[in-house]
Amino acid sequence: EKDKLARYEPRDAEREGIVVTCALNAYGDSLSVLADTDLGGSWSAAVCPAWNQAPYPGFGFEDCEKHLEQDGYTRVVFKNKKLTDLEISPFCIKFRLNKARLYAMKGELVRQAERYYEGAGAV
Repeated sequence: EKDKLARYEPRDAEREGIVVTCALNAYGDSLSVLADTDLGGSWSAAVCPAWNQAPYPGFGFEDCEKHLEQDGYTRVVFKNKKLTDLEISPFCIKFRLNKARLYAMKGELVRQAERYYEGAGAV
């Protein structure tokens, strides 16, 4: 498949792997993932305020529902929540991979702009 040129997967196939995106903002509710699994494998996603924080309420791994699309991607939705419920709050998507490979992600997402804070030196 054209979108399966590069991938993220656990280095040790017997251990769970975590992949986290950069900070994002949503301008819609569309989120689809291209991933595959070995026999007995799985993957899930959560939406967190930052890479090292717990998921927003309702956006945890246990809330992740997956629906296969015709193009081979899997649509990701969260029980009783939409990405636009986060309004302008930045978030990271944390993927949990168990005997799985993550190839691509698409959706109504935009990378959060870099912010410069008062007192920070200009580059």
